[in-house]
Amino acid sequence: MSVVLLSVLALVACTQAQVPSFGACPDLPVKTNFNAKKYTGIWYEYERYFAIFELFGTCTYANYTLKPNGRIDVVNTGVNRFTGNANRVHGEAYAPDASEPAKLLVSFDQSPAKPGPYWVLDTDYRNYSIVYSCVDLVDTSWIKAKAEIVWILARSRAGPSASLVQKAEGKLKNLGVSTIPLLKTRQTNCSN
Repeated sequence: MSVVLLSVLALVACTQAQVPSFGACPDLPVKTNFNAKKYTGIWYEYERYFAIFELFGTCTYANYTLKPNGRIDVVNTGVNRFTGNANRVHGEAYAPDASEPAKLLVSFDQSPAKPGPYWVLDTDYRNYSIVYSCVDLVDTSWIKAKAEIVWILARSRAGPSASLVQKAEGKLKNLGVSTIPLLKTRQTNCSN
């Protein structure tokens, strides 16, 4: 029974493009007094959980632009490490609750899926950001399962300093979020 359930969870997680595990999504604390305008600009992916939509991706970065309506225009760009082809997706992020502006939802033009969570757990706006996303896959009285993804982002391709990476990973651990699935994103030999 558990093998079948794990297989189903893995399949669902692949369609959600996240790392599955048992338990419900936690309500993690996010960046207080989050300032979307200061957050805009380019963020390079330093580390992340496995995501099917980023399979074979390198040189990955996001460009966020504040729109007049207060929503955030999202353009994610990366390069397929095998073909060398650039991949770009366009979307939009917004905070459904103005009292929690760091708890964003993001949707992408090519995706039929409903908007997904994009929670900014911490950022200094200049060097690094920790982003968390979690979706409940199964929520019954006898079993709960979720799919999570974490990103550590940096303002430069070289990434944040070692001390900021340690700080970011330490914050994740203190919140009970595993750092074991984090994979470093290749940001070398990237064209501008």
